[in-house]
Amino acid sequence: MAAERKEKVIRVLQILQTTDKKTPVNATQIVDKLENEYVIGKTDRRSIYRDVKMLQSCGYPIEQAKDKKQAGIWTSMHLMTGRLRL
Repeated sequence: MAAERKEKVIRVLQILQTTDKKTPVNATQIVDKLENEYVIGKTDRRSIYRDVKMLQSCGYPIEQAKDKKQAGIWTSMHLMTGRLRL
């Protein structure tokens, strides 16, 4: 169970890396991607918000729309995931 939870958080981060303020995603879209593209079991939409809060507390630049009409989640800058070569 713990391994699946860790994978889910990593997948949420991967999904958010493809977003910006002009192309946000909402929690329902993230759940759909997790369940269909990454074959992660049944995911509760509320858990996505918990994962986002946890990633924000770790320092990832993730923003959420304040306006309910403009609901969405996005990264405020492109996250680098490449390897550092010395």
